[in-house]
Amino acid sequence: QPLAGGHNSSDFIHVFVEAVHLAQTDALHYLGDPAHVTIPLESLLDKSYSKQQSQRISMNRAMEHVQPGLMTAGDTVYFCVIDNQGNVCSFV
Repeated sequence: QPLAGGHNSSDFIHVFVEAVHLAQTDALHYLGDPAHVTIPLESLLDKSYSKQQSQRISMNRAMEHVQPGLMTAGDTVYFCVIDNQGNVCSFV
């Protein structure tokens, strides 16, 4: 729903930052090779999940520590990519 003050208001920026925080937490939790990791795409993309996540955002304070929304057992993920020009990206 629209926020009072509109685009670039303090409310807009707060909700945007919190939403990005939630999205990045899920992305980092579920990131992995789909050949070896089950990624619950249908659940993550479901509108009811978006609604559930949006209800985690408080207009009174910032979240201190965010857990992924669909908690499952997990392990550490690591990957390294090197392109033909020698550029390297290492991710844990």
